[in-house]
Amino acid sequence: MVTQDELIRVFQKITQNNQYIRLLNIYKGLPINNEATITKIESAYIEVETDRYQTVCLFLDRETFIQSHHFQYTIKARVYKVDPEKKRAILYGFETVQSGIGERSQVRVEPDEPISAVLQVKDAMSTIQGELADISQNGIGLFIDRNFFSPRHFRIGSELSVALKLPETALTEKRNTSGLDSGYNPMARFSREQMRISQVVRSSNTPRKNTSSLKIDSFNLKTTGNIVNVRPSLSSNQYRIGLKINGDDRTRLILTNFISQRQSEIIRELKTMYDAITKFNNADKQQEQ
Repeated sequence: MVTQDELIRVFQKITQNNQYIRLLNIYKGLPINNEATITKIESAYIEVETDRYQTVCLFLDRETFIQSHHFQYTIKARVYKVDPEKKRAILYGFETVQSGIGERSQVRVEPDEPISAVLQVKDAMSTIQGELADISQNGIGLFIDRNFFSPRHFRIGSELSVALKLPETALTEKRNTSGLDSGYNPMARFSREQMRISQVVRSSNTPRKNTSSLKIDSFNLKTTGNIVNVRPSLSSNQYRIGLKINGDDRTRLILTNFISQRQSEIIRELKTMYDAITKFNNADKQQEQ
C-alpha cells in the first residue's frame, strides 16, 4: 500500500526534474489524455496545469487518473477546484488503482443520439431489441433490457448477429476525404492539437488494403461477432453486452467513418464546453468582487 506521503515525495521528484505527469479521463468513450505540469505541492494536494480539454473533464468528472513512469500503478485523484481560464486544478485524495486503466488499444466512441439495434443469438428463431452503447474498430457494446436477458444465450463466446442503422452524417461528411487509399489514416484530418486528445489514436505503419472501390449503398450495418463480456447495470435495469465483431471491408469502412465523425463532434463539443465553463467562471468571479 503506497502512502500519501510517498506519493507526494514522488510528485516532488517529478517537479525537481522538470518532468510532467499525464492525466487521463474518458469523455463519451473517447480517452482524453494530456500532459500536466505540477505547479504547486503541499502535504495533501498538488496543483497542476494542463490542456483545456482535460480541464473540461476535470470540471465534469471531479476526478482523474494520473500516469507517470515514476509510478508502478495508475493513481486516482479527486478534484478539489478547477480554474478553467488558467487551465489549472487542485488534486487530492490520491490512491493507487490496478484495473488496467489507460491500456485500451482501440478508440471507443458513444453515439450522440440513441441508436436501436436488433440482436439475434446464433440458431435462435427470435430477435431481441437493443441499443448501441459504444463502438470501436473491432467491437460493439450493446444494451438490452434485463427482461430480455438469458444467461444461457448471452454467455461468453456465444455468436451474435447485430443489425443497426448509423446516422447518415457519419458516413457522408467529407466523402472525398474518406476514400481509403493505400496507407490512409482516418485520423489524419485532425489537427495536431486534436490528435493529442487521445493517445490511443496513432498512425499505423501497416499498409492498408486498397478499398477505394468500395461503395456504401446504405447506412445499415449488419455484422456478427462473439460475446467477450456481459455486465449488469442495476441503475438502468439493463445488461451491457460486449461483442468482438467479425467484420468485412465494408463493415470496417462504415466503422471508420462513424468513429472519425464522432471524434470530430466530441472535440467540437469539448471546445464549446470549455468556452462556456470559462465564461461562467469569469461571471462568478465578477459577482464576488
